[in-house]
Amino acid sequence: MNFDADLRIWKAKMSVGRMAYDSGLFRQASQHFQRALDLVEDRRLPDELLSLTLVNLAKTLGSIGRFDEGERMLQRALKLDEITSSSDAEYLVELIEDYHQLSLLYWRAGKPQLAEQPLARAMALMSQTPKIPDELTAKLMKHKAVLSELSGDYQLCEKLVNEAIEFIRSSSQLGKHAVIYGDCLMVKVMLLTELNRFDEAVEIYREAKQVLEITRGVAHPKMLELMENLAALAERKGLLPAAESMHRQAEKIKVLLKDREKF
Repeated sequence: MNFDADLRIWKAKMSVGRMAYDSGLFRQASQHFQRALDLVEDRRLPDELLSLTLVNLAKTLGSIGRFDEGERMLQRALKLDEITSSSDAEYLVELIEDYHQLSLLYWRAGKPQLAEQPLARAMALMSQTPKIPDELTAKLMKHKAVLSELSGDYQLCEKLVNEAIEFIRSSSQLGKHAVIYGDCLMVKVMLLTELNRFDEAVEIYREAKQVLEITRGVAHPKMLELMENLAALAERKGLLPAAESMHRQAEKIKVLLKDREKF
């Protein structure tokens, strides 16, 4: 095949992979991204395509628990993007995303201490370019709030998540209908519940759930993970009726996800 044909196939695989990932079909997404990676490596397409493919495959593998493989791919992407960004500032955004995804992967793997350093590196790089998409900025702000909560610094977490929410509300690129807005609201729900501020948590939960059901859909693995986490937290706080309600919602999502796998 010639370069143009290879590039068209790569773009198609990446596009389908992203659609599958956004829909929560992580295993299918990983298959498409793997095929795209094979194409880049076999056909020797440009390094910037290799880096982008590695990052997309790595975050997908992290979503299905294949953390070691995902980490190796992100480290490969970082080496490539460190070299590219040193000579071309346009690629700093890609480097920031690499560090962001590495931090997320460590967090998902239950290693929040390791997540701190790549997040700090990503935040430091932000000051070097004004061209960062608002969505990436908001995701970094939210992730920093989550790590603060895990470390037990609830005051800092609340400050950071409030700043993220206000940033999203005022952003012309995002607004109240963005997925990241619902995600940030849910972080605040978890925090307020942890702090026993239940009335505030319930009020915010209603808005957050509505946003995420519209943007992600009810039958999404991340919605299941969220309901299970909320149920566990409600149980720990002695909110048994709320916990039972969350468990029922989680079971309904499991049924929907199982039905979706048949197609």
